[in-house]
Amino acid sequence: MAHWLNEKKIKALTWQDKTETYRDGKVPGFFVAVNKTCKSYKIQADLWQGPNGRRILVRTIRHTIGTTETHSLVEARDIAGELLSKIKRGIDPFPPKRQARDGEEIMVINGDPVGWTVDELMLNYAAVLAAEEKSERSIKNVEETRVRYLKRWRGRMIVEIRKSDARALHTYITVNHGKVVANQTMRYFRAAYNIAARLSDDNEALEYNPVQGVVFHKERASKRVILPQLIFDWWRQLEELPNPLRRELHKLSILSGLRPGTVVSIKRDWIDLLSCAIHFPKMKNSDGFDLPLSWQMVECISRAQKVSEVLYPGAEWLFPTRAKDRSITHIKTVRENKMPSQTGHILRHTHRTIAQAVGISPINAKLLLNHKIPGIDGVYIHDVALFGPLLHDQQKISDCIMKLATDRVTCPPRLPHS
Repeated sequence: MAHWLNEKKIKALTWQDKTETYRDGKVPGFFVAVNKTCKSYKIQADLWQGPNGRRILVRTIRHTIGTTETHSLVEARDIAGELLSKIKRGIDPFPPKRQARDGEEIMVINGDPVGWTVDELMLNYAAVLAAEEKSERSIKNVEETRVRYLKRWRGRMIVEIRKSDARALHTYITVNHGKVVANQTMRYFRAAYNIAARLSDDNEALEYNPVQGVVFHKERASKRVILPQLIFDWWRQLEELPNPLRRELHKLSILSGLRPGTVVSIKRDWIDLLSCAIHFPKMKNSDGFDLPLSWQMVECISRAQKVSEVLYPGAEWLFPTRAKDRSITHIKTVRENKMPSQTGHILRHTHRTIAQAVGISPINAKLLLNHKIPGIDGVYIHDVALFGPLLHDQQKISDCIMKLATDRVTCPPRLPHS
């Protein structure tokens, strides 16, 4: 149903628990979309091309012009009229194009980035990461940043974002979500903006990245670690957790040193207990990784498999759970209320510290954690060829951790003060 839109009517429109659209009776194809956070001016029209009598539908073009905060109704109508006129004549205002990156082609979904909103910028950036075969976690982080932390810019055109806007948002996120999140949000936006600038035909419109005006907070690497003399008590607390799957989850975390997001997403098809390995098809660095399994890790995984099969028969994950919609997914959070700050990434630090204590070479310790090897060593050393020695080192680390967990002794040699 078409409405003769005016500023008063648009101002009176409110969110009704779902996105509603109100089409303009003056300019067909132009409408206002009301969602939870803003009201946006949009166009939608079918693009037909070809000679008369043989025209074909190329695609349906849907484009966000801006929000009611960035454009007046008159301005939005004028822009919509120009775009819809081009589409009617068979001209694509936002032609999809392909640009090369490092010898590969990537698809730009919505045409020249100059016409993108912040939402479209981040969606296209996620598409670029997917085309480059980056890890699913990296792509999800970009999406979470778009939805949670860039929502104050939703509907704004990227060419309108200024340095002062970036500083203001950085400050807002710092106050409400913390320094690390604020820095990370700006890094994602900066990277997305740089991609857009390179893809755009307009060399001046996106010349200056607004994140240049942000003073980043100084971040210090976390030095938290479970000290050797505390592992005995930590293990006792762990055994008191009521959920057996979560108990095995944390045990495997400290024995493997895997990142929290990696350990919860282990699929049962990746596990090869006969070869003492988990074959990860893709890690954070986008490469595959074979994790060597000590016999303690094999036992931990076997127990988790049995419990998983009883509670969630046929689940594809090693550590499944039930989502709010009752579907089966993997465990999403590793935090434990009864063990504050004693699960998650701290266990990765602990694994690395124990490795150092028992004399594992720095390079092998990094390879076990799937860390990048710096310098020329990173070019010539291949972890696949070293699986046997790495399995031996993994066993030494597990033996030490289990001795600390059961005998309340200090793992030799003495750990340096941390």
